[in-house]
Amino acid sequence: MWIHISYKPTTVTASTATCLDHIFTLEESTIPFVYRAKITDHCAVVIQTVFGLRKTLSSARNGWTRKYIYYKDLKKNLSLESWNSLEYMENAEEITEEFINLLQGHFAACKRTMQIPKKQRKKKIWITQSLVNRIHERDKMFKRMKGSQDTELVNRYNEYSKRIKSDVKMRKQEYYRNNITQNMNNPKEM
Repeated sequence: MWIHISYKPTTVTASTATCLDHIFTLEESTIPFVYRAKITDHCAVVIQTVFGLRKTLSSARNGWTRKYIYYKDLKKNLSLESWNSLEYMENAEEITEEFINLLQGHFAACKRTMQIPKKQRKKKIWITQSLVNRIHERDKMFKRMKGSQDTELVNRYNEYSKRIKSDVKMRKQEYYRNNITQNMNNPKEM
């Protein structure tokens, strides 16, 4: 359902205050705020949204990251911006393009990436704590095996890893099979 989130006046004069800009979103976590610039009587509506977790593309070792805008720095940077480059332009398209470039530069400067620790990552619904513990044990074995020339350790690791893969696959299939069976009459719950 669409949510109307812009509710503060964006054009303020001595005698009136009106909201000319309306923002509608499907994301409940979106937070609007009005930025009052000194160069015009019309204010900009800026929105803050929460970015979800994203797996980095480089490698699985980098893990999960959360990307976000650090809004305290953004607010500070925007308040310190002189906007002089816009003041003497006459063409509306050039002003708009320059304004967008300035905003994009400030957003890029305030973008942060945070590493999400393994323990805080959302686990698949079908993974049990027992499987998680065994996966952690496998990872420890891998670290020991990596620096070692012991073939027995390598063989134990490979065998343990195959067993875990098989158990994970079986647990996943079992979960989905049970889910389909339980919700056969109610497909929306699947």
